[in-house]
Amino acid sequence: EILQQRLRSEQLTSVLNHYHRLLSHAAKLYNGKVDRYHGTGIVMTFGIANPVTTGHEALHCLYAAQLFSGLVTHLRETDTQLLPVEFRMAAHWGNVLLAPVTHDEHTECNMIGDTVHWASHLADNGEELRLLASQTLLDHLPEADEIKWQEGPLISDLHGGEQACYWLQELSEKNHQLIQRQIRHITAMTEQA
Repeated sequence: EILQQRLRSEQLTSVLNHYHRLLSHAAKLYNGKVDRYHGTGIVMTFGIANPVTTGHEALHCLYAAQLFSGLVTHLRETDTQLLPVEFRMAAHWGNVLLAPVTHDEHTECNMIGDTVHWASHLADNGEELRLLASQTLLDHLPEADEIKWQEGPLISDLHGGEQACYWLQELSEKNHQLIQRQIRHITAMTEQA
């Protein structure tokens, strides 16, 4: 809202598109898909095309979030002209419903359901550039994979029950180093463009 008040519509579109490209890079590298804006957020999905999941989708979600966070941090450190946008990130696991919006030859769908709502609710309770993950997501990680978590807030779910959530502290050293290399590669590509 603050950006809407400070910027002309063309400038706001340019700023949001810049961040959207970073998010798209992170999603693409980890087999995710950036969906449309939902309210004040963007939803990134993993494993939508596969009816059989392996749990790697949950890992890919974490990796993409860390990559995006690193790209935003780098951008803020190097481009003082770009206005900062606050990002609160959440990770959740579950089924979504695809509701058709148009019925022509190019049907588009909106994602709806408790999973989308709960992910949004998690993000609303999040903090700037920290990933808040649901217990459900953690339950679907294939292995501990040396990921470190910090206990997060208890958040009321849609039915009034309290759900445990966790802050991502750090990935395994191997995955952290990989993401750092990806950040350097992507930022080098975008700076040359």
